[in-house]
Amino acid sequence: MQIKRLLKEVRLSWLITGVVVLVILLGLFFDIWRTYAVRKSLEHDVVAAAKEAGAFLPFRPRQAVEAGLDALRKRGLKPGPTSVVVGKDGKTIDVSIRSEVRAYFAWLVGAPKLKFTALARGEVVVEGGGPVSELERSDIAFALRRYDSFRVGQEIVVWPSASGDVPGYAVKAFRVSGPRFLRVGEEVELALEENLAKFSSKSGQIVVIFEPESDGEEMVGTVVGFAAIDASIVDEKGRLVCRTVKKRLEGEEENRLGAAHDFGVWRGGVSRMKVKVVR
Repeated sequence: MQIKRLLKEVRLSWLITGVVVLVILLGLFFDIWRTYAVRKSLEHDVVAAAKEAGAFLPFRPRQAVEAGLDALRKRGLKPGPTSVVVGKDGKTIDVSIRSEVRAYFAWLVGAPKLKFTALARGEVVVEGGGPVSELERSDIAFALRRYDSFRVGQEIVVWPSASGDVPGYAVKAFRVSGPRFLRVGEEVELALEENLAKFSSKSGQIVVIFEPESDGEEMVGTVVGFAAIDASIVDEKGRLVCRTVKKRLEGEEENRLGAAHDFGVWRGGVSRMKVKVVR
C-alpha cells in the first residue's frame, strides 16, 4: 500500500511539474509572439518613413532627415536624435526605432523586458544624367590644371600655386576669377592661391579643371570640366591632402558632354529608392 501511494504521489508530482513547464513554455511563446508582432509593426513604420525621407535624396540630406523624423512622429513613435541617419554620400539612409515589450513569462529566465531595434535601410540609385557643363563661380573652391593621370578615387596632394618652391610635376591650386558662370569650353581667369587651409576638412568641394592657353601661361585657361574632392589636412608645407570623389548635383543637364569632360561631377538622372529591413 505504501509503495502504491508513493508511486501515485510521484506520478502526481511529475504531472504537476509537466503542467508547470508547459505553462511556462506557452508563456514564453506568447511573449515571443507579442514581441514579433510589435517588431513587424515597427518595421512597417520605419520602412514607410525611409521611403518618405528617400524622396529628398541624394541632393537634400537635411530635408530627408527632417522628413524621416516627421514620418515617425506621425505614426505615434518617439524618434531619437540618431533615428534617421543619412550616409556621407547622400545615397543611403537608415531609419531605426528602439523598443521593448514587457515580458509576462520571460522574466523567469532573466528577461523582464524583451528589447529590440527595428531598422530599415534605404539606398538611392540614380540612373542617367551626365557631366556638368556649367556652374556658378561661387560654387567653386579653386581650379586645377588638367593632368593625364586624373581618375576618380585617387589621393592627390595639392600645392598652393603662390608657393615659391613648387616642383614642375606638382598639382597646383589657383584662385578663380572672372565671370559669374563657368562653362566648359569657355575662358576662365585665374590668380595665384596662397593658402589652402580654408579648404581642409571639407567634403564634396567642387574644383574646376582647366587647360592653360599655353605652357608658359597659367593665369588664363579654358574650362574642360568639374571635379569634386574630399579634403583632409594641410601638411607642414601648406599642401592640401585630398581625394577625388564622385558627386551628383540636383537639376537637369542640358548639354551632353563626352568622356573627355567627365571628372566625376554629374547632374541630372532619375532617382530610384530601394528599402529593406535589416535584422
